[in-house]
Amino acid sequence: MAFYHHGTIRKYTGAILQYFNDLEVQHKRNTGELITKQIPLKYSSREKSRVLDEFTSEQILEGNFNVLPRANLSFISLNRSEQRTTNKNNKINPFKSDTTIQYSYNSVPYEFLYDIVVQCRGMNEASQIIEQVGANFNPNVALDVWDASNMTEATRIPLLLQGIAVEGDEYDELTSNILNVTFSLSLIGSLYQPIKTMPRVKEFKIYMNEILEDEEATQKEMMEWDVDNDGVIEWLN
Repeated sequence: MAFYHHGTIRKYTGAILQYFNDLEVQHKRNTGELITKQIPLKYSSREKSRVLDEFTSEQILEGNFNVLPRANLSFISLNRSEQRTTNKNNKINPFKSDTTIQYSYNSVPYEFLYDIVVQCRGMNEASQIIEQVGANFNPNVALDVWDASNMTEATRIPLLLQGIAVEGDEYDELTSNILNVTFSLSLIGSLYQPIKTMPRVKEFKIYMNEILEDEEATQKEMMEWDVDNDGVIEWLN
């Protein structure tokens, strides 16, 4: 049976979420105590990538903006990577059992585009977040992903940081300075063909015809003949 859905995009998205799940900001109290706060990261659509859009202006003014900083990952689009294209007829990821052989034809290279939007309070938090993320891409980050169902080992996937944008949020009623930091990411991956399954050949026979003068041809198995020292075929039976 063939597996038609490898779940590759879901696996790529999960790998990015896992990589960025340790973002944090730090604040120092008047007492000198250092407070560290983890930044929750979740997946959402591009239209819902603004955390505070979940709240009304009244809720925000009453203090709900203290949920910040928060982060959202959204999948934007994908583009064919023609420069990485190889022979489509190559067979990859073969697997053999006692009864079957599994394989799939060559994968199709794509570039997957993601945005991570982090909403935070003030430039102090924004600069901490930018420094954490930006310093890791030198020039890229490598993610190990089991991106197809018949893999024998994980694929090393490059993740690139294409740009960082900082903009103010449109909440004029707030005295707090709320900023959106957007990280544009490019993941260099592939989409995979369905897995083909075929029964394994257990036995095969090759036949040759023995032709004698003035006689009809006689069909014999391949293993029933040999070649003598003069290169003449001789039948064993």
